[in-house]
Amino acid sequence: MTVTIPVVIQNMLNIGLNLADTIMIGRLGELELAATGAANQVFGIFISVCFGFYSGTAVFVAQYYGVKDIKSIRKLIGFDIALGALIGLAFLSIAQLKAESIIHIFAKDEMVIAYGSKYLRIVSLSYILMAISFALSYNSRVVARMKGTDYNKRKRDDDKYSFELFIDLWRRCFSTPWCIRSSFCNFDSEGI
Repeated sequence: MTVTIPVVIQNMLNIGLNLADTIMIGRLGELELAATGAANQVFGIFISVCFGFYSGTAVFVAQYYGVKDIKSIRKLIGFDIALGALIGLAFLSIAQLKAESIIHIFAKDEMVIAYGSKYLRIVSLSYILMAISFALSYNSRVVARMKGTDYNKRKRDDDKYSFELFIDLWRRCFSTPWCIRSSFCNFDSEGI
């Protein structure tokens, strides 16, 4: 129960934030919504790759936690962080160099590809920090230490809502490009 409830709350907050993102971007238009959806497919693949590695390491972390071998746990978490940073760097590099080609896999409309590649280039800057954050969060779940990560997640969520409202007001006043605004909202929520 000590792990279940925080994980459920965290997932509910993620659903709420994703819904808020979809509503805010949807107000901009269907091309923008399609572009962010296509670019977020890359993020989904990135998270799946990280999840696969972290799940494998989590088995060993749980075993070491059972025998109270803290030194080995620290080594494995360090390995997860280094591996996550490497995966994040690989996805960041590919997204920066081949954004149009990647978006073309998921969408065929030229405007969606143009918007999506701009969005992907900006949001991919968060991939390294996201991989590190996810490694810490995932391993905290394994050793049932959710209080710190749950509090930090709630704080990031509160900051994201505030930032999105600020950016929405900024857009109304100064008409900033949608892809930059949306990317910074996602970058803020995905980082540490």
